[in-house]
Amino acid sequence: MERIEEFIEINAPPPAVFAIVSDLCRRARLNPNWTIVSCEPLDGGMRAGARYRFVSLRGGTRTEHMSRVAVYEPPSRLVLHSEIHRGLEIELTVHATPMGSRLTHAESFEHLPSQLKPTDEPRSFLTILHTWLMFEQEGFAETSAEEVRTAMQAQIRGEIQFWLVSIKRESERDVGA
Repeated sequence: MERIEEFIEINAPPPAVFAIVSDLCRRARLNPNWTIVSCEPLDGGMRAGARYRFVSLRGGTRTEHMSRVAVYEPPSRLVLHSEIHRGLEIELTVHATPMGSRLTHAESFEHLPSQLKPTDEPRSFLTILHTWLMFEQEGFAETSAEEVRTAMQAQIRGEIQFWLVSIKRESERDVGA
């Protein structure tokens, strides 16, 4: 299992930060790399066991994602499991700090693919990311599986960091910090 973890300090109390990260549709719209076409709870509001469906655009490609809330412990912990990408878990934790809160975003994967195979699900997040890397990096076809894995980890880390900055901005705006 691979785990990528990033955090940010936020000048807002934990309940205010958790209110944003546990509002999955609002949180999704704060991701600067996606345009959310639709987001809907499939079986009621936020609670353990609830399911959500997201449709997004990224670089003109439409992607559908379904998540299930595995753990809901306000105001400190939320764990989501993907129902489409086997082995993908997202854990969001909020801890009190002297200045407000620390928000940690961790993503765990069974594995990051090193090459696309014809059996890969089309338009999955990792497939889109892998395709993007092929076009963005010269000589991609000659890179090793480890280089691809490292590049994908760096891309995911960068996207999580951008997302955390957006959540920070929104949280601090909400509390007037």
